Amino acid sequence: MTLAKPDQRSLNQVLQNWFLFFCSIILLILGSVSYLGAQLDDEYIVFAYAHRIVEYGEIAWNTGARVEGYSSALHLFLMVLGCWAKFDLTLFSRFVSFTAASCTLLFVLHRRFGPHRGLLTLMISAWQPFQRWSVSGLDTAIAVLVGAAAWSLMFAGRRSWSIGILLLAIFSLTRPEGSAWLLAGLILRVRYPRALGLPEGLSCISILSLLTYHWFRFHYFNEFFPTPWLVKIVAVDDFHRGVREACYEALSAAPILAACFLFRRQIPIGVWLPMLIQAALVVRANGDWMGHGRLMLPAVVASAAAAFASGSPRSFSASSLALISPLAFVSFMWESAPMQGAAARWRTPASVFHPEKAINIVWKVPLLDEVEFMIRRVPPGSGVQITDVGLPGNLDDIRVWDGAGLTDRVVAELLSSDDHSLNEVIKQRLEDPNKIWCLRYGVSPDGSDPADPWLISLFPETATKPDQNGLFWRCRAGGDVSFEVASARWRSLLARFPHADEIRLRFAQFQLDDGRADAALSTVQEVDWPGNQADGWLILRAPDNIPYTINRGWPMYRNGQMSSAVMPSDFWRQHFISFDVDSPGRDGAQVTIRWSPACGDAAKLMVKEATTLPLPPCDSVGPRSVTIDFENDVTENDFDRNIYVTLGLGKPIPAR
Repeated sequence: MTLAKPDQRSLNQVLQNWFLFFCSIILLILGSVSYLGAQLDDEYIVFAYAHRIVEYGEIAWNTGARVEGYSSALHLFLMVLGCWAKFDLTLFSRFVSFTAASCTLLFVLHRRFGPHRGLLTLMISAWQPFQRWSVSGLDTAIAVLVGAAAWSLMFAGRRSWSIGILLLAIFSLTRPEGSAWLLAGLILRVRYPRALGLPEGLSCISILSLLTYHWFRFHYFNEFFPTPWLVKIVAVDDFHRGVREACYEALSAAPILAACFLFRRQIPIGVWLPMLIQAALVVRANGDWMGHGRLMLPAVVASAAAAFASGSPRSFSASSLALISPLAFVSFMWESAPMQGAAARWRTPASVFHPEKAINIVWKVPLLDEVEFMIRRVPPGSGVQITDVGLPGNLDDIRVWDGAGLTDRVVAELLSSDDHSLNEVIKQRLEDPNKIWCLRYGVSPDGSDPADPWLISLFPETATKPDQNGLFWRCRAGGDVSFEVASARWRSLLARFPHADEIRLRFAQFQLDDGRADAALSTVQEVDWPGNQADGWLILRAPDNIPYTINRGWPMYRNGQMSSAVMPSDFWRQHFISFDVDSPGRDGAQVTIRWSPACGDAAKLMVKEATTLPLPPCDSVGPRSVTIDFENDVTENDFDRNIYVTLGLGKPIPAR
């Protein structure tokens, strides 16, 4: 008896497959790492639902109302598993997304080896929208994986299409428009013999299971359509912007679509149905404010995978590769624009080819300014009415009513049906101080307050000036909470998101403002900075919600705008201020520091790298402000240098 020799050709194909897979993963990492810190408020809506399911055993929003304010049941289920395992969902959701993106590349590549599939896998991994959403906390990468697997299996033969139907049923739990994909798949498969067998039985079980889920949904929520569907689809009237974005998103996928036609022949026309469905969705939704090809992404990958699964191969040619290469480079470097004002742009090489910079990316927590205001201002048990409710919805002792309707059925139905009787429900809610203590809304284009006298009488205090989005707070009189209540709210947020250093820094600033130096220092020492500044730092915060930069501080002179900050008097002695500057130039940054009340002459400093300055001795008591003048600021390419300032406790930060 002799042993069969291994098939050398098969072994080479396996090795080549894995080599191409690792190349695509490296390309994906290079392109996606710069997006790690880009967090969206919408993902925190799902986090709030997941925590409430685990902690309270109910699918309900922060107000206690049973409302389906999320779009993806599968994504919510995965986040519930992560919450149950006590993971920080901001990290866990990105792990899930990147795993799904990696599995998508592996699936596309492994179906049938060949240089064509290897090229398709590399182009998908290099596509900017795929990279952007592969590290997002939303459901997009999961939808891409399930949709691509489902639709390609629909064209792989009678035995595989039933698995495709099963996955399409799962896809309909991942994206609301998945039901249209499922219907299209069922219509396409009528050409197969309808004799009862295992494939037909599995398909029937899949559909019955899906119908059972929707029966549960309807009886639990007493509504069939989720509120995001009502707000983003039903309530939209203008299609022009949606048509434009559908064209842009399809154009960004040009190299992938070109590869399908250049390297495959006899592609069934049904392959392109997902793209037709998603394009119709983009048009009906009047575009997608998140941009980056989010809605077209699952359809492009699914249609391409199905085209390569069904069409017959064409041979490579030099002209085909010459056409594909520049298109693939453009799709890699070009960032498609969100629809709400942000411009499309080229990605800088520094953001793509320096993945080691990922450790210095600051994960910006969305709506942290709003949450900070709520923590300080809203009495326990009362609530606020705002738009963008994700992070605020994670404060359990403050009810968060959604003025945009995503998690509020009354507002969603009002927006989608123009039922003016629902205005009375909202009016009664506003009149009840136990429901709404503060509300946030927009000013008129001329900067005036559009509120009528009735609303002003209920919420007489204009709590903040309009922000950069033209929104401001109006509250009832009184209502400031105690230090203990506010601290408990900060700690509850940190318990849910323990790796959110920006939340921890804001908590330390809150403790600093209250004069609790030891507590603030203890909080700051828990911040997981690169290099681990073990001695800790306290924050000298500039106004106007300027973002904090890890290992640098607050830019007190930012884009030509001078600002100042106030320090409590008991922090003045025996401490120091650290200065840093971006783009110091050959001569460095000449800085003048003035104190008010004055402590001697103004200090002058030349900053070329991280530099510290002892605070001057002052005998007077009371708060003291510090103002920074940047004497030799220059503007190059519309970029102004910034001076970063941090109040330090302990050892000065070392020069980098």
